[in-house]
Order: sequence, then structure tokens, then C-alpha cells
Amino acid sequence: MSRPGLVAERSVTGGPERVKDPVCGMDVDPERVAGESEYEGRTYYFCSPGCKRRFDEDPRRYVGQEPGQQG
Repeated sequence: MSRPGLVAERSVTGGPERVKDPVCGMDVDPERVAGESEYEGRTYYFCSPGCKRRFDEDPRRYVGQEPGQQG
């Protein structure tokens, strides 16, 4: 089952695969990310150490919603 907003789901846009940073919503290349975290069996990728830190502090806040939208 696919849920919108999960960055582990990759999309191809005519170039390299991109994923969404779940904190800020930025598109990132999973091979050139600033960090990644595992949560509930999925890998999440981040554009910056700050986004990774915010996710790691409270991943439930960012999982299951549109990237960049805080609950």
C-alpha cells in the first residue's frame, strides 16, 4: 500500500531518482544526501543535518503526511 509523503517511495523525473526530505519537502538525490534514518522499516533521506536531527527527535511528526508539512 502506497502512502503519500513517504520518502522511501522514489519517483523518476527524466533524470536520476529523487526522494523527498520528509521535514522540508526538498527533492534530494538518495546517493548524495546529507543523512538518512531508518524508521518503521523504511529509509528516509535528508537535505541537511538539521532536517535529519529534527526527524530523529520526533519521526512520527513527519511520517504519513506531505513532506514539509508539520503536524
